[in-house]
Amino acid sequence: MDPSAADYTVFGLVVAARLLVPLLIPWYPLPGVVAALVLDAVDQTLFQSFTRLPLDGYQSYDKALDVYYLSIAYISTLRNWTNHFAFSVARFLFYYRLVGVALFELPEWRLLLFVFPNTFEYFFIWYEAVVLWRDPRPLRRATIAGAAAAIWILIKLPQEFWLHIARLDLTDVLKTALFRAPPETTWGHLFAALPGVFVGAVVGAVGLLLLLARLAGRRLPKYMMLRGSRTALFNADLLVGARGAVVVEGEFDAMLLGQFLPDGWAAVTMGGAGAAARRPLPGPRAVVARVQRACA
Repeated sequence: MDPSAADYTVFGLVVAARLLVPLLIPWYPLPGVVAALVLDAVDQTLFQSFTRLPLDGYQSYDKALDVYYLSIAYISTLRNWTNHFAFSVARFLFYYRLVGVALFELPEWRLLLFVFPNTFEYFFIWYEAVVLWRDPRPLRRATIAGAAAAIWILIKLPQEFWLHIARLDLTDVLKTALFRAPPETTWGHLFAALPGVFVGAVVGAVGLLLLLARLAGRRLPKYMMLRGSRTALFNADLLVGARGAVVVEGEFDAMLLGQFLPDGWAAVTMGGAGAAARRPLPGPRAVVARVQRACA
């Protein structure tokens, strides 16, 4: 039977959600990436349950949208992450997975997705979870590398084996283990039989995302004024305890340069050429001296 207009409507809504939700990641990293992860996990089930669309090209579609939302997550590390070593690890994990996806698209060997696991995604979640509770800058390199290794070996390799080597379907396991139903049972029948379970799961997921968004909103503001200063600075909190500073023109300059400065150095800005023209820039030593006086 040919797909109907309703089938294409469901497809359009799911694709729109997968395109729009990741745009929240730079401002709300943890709830944004968790929501994108959930959409990635359930979209095939939604297509199978509510449409008659052929899913022959699903893997290519899915990997393209995975790269899309992971690219936004990677860009947000340039904006938000203050631990240089953690950023370097995330950069390697992102590009390592990107190489694997590119190679997979040629012969479509699923083994490549196992060899090049998507460790970046869960490492991103781990780091952003740490940010909710503590300043990530003092994290030791051994802690960061250990977290990445544990995610790679204990979480992602078994998951990639499950999905791409054993080719087991998580939804079938949920049907048999959680609902005691045969794998061929449709989700529509399960929802009709146990609507309270599904409504509770949706309410719990929404509540979790709202909680994460609230916690993420406790981040320090981008611009802060130091005590005794008349000018707000972007990245001003990085000056506390800094050995040196570089004053640049705009926010993007500060974010980009900050990834390459040595430990103990900070890149700050007053917010563009207009702000710089209105007030002369203090030298780096003067900025750090002002921070030390303000924190004394």
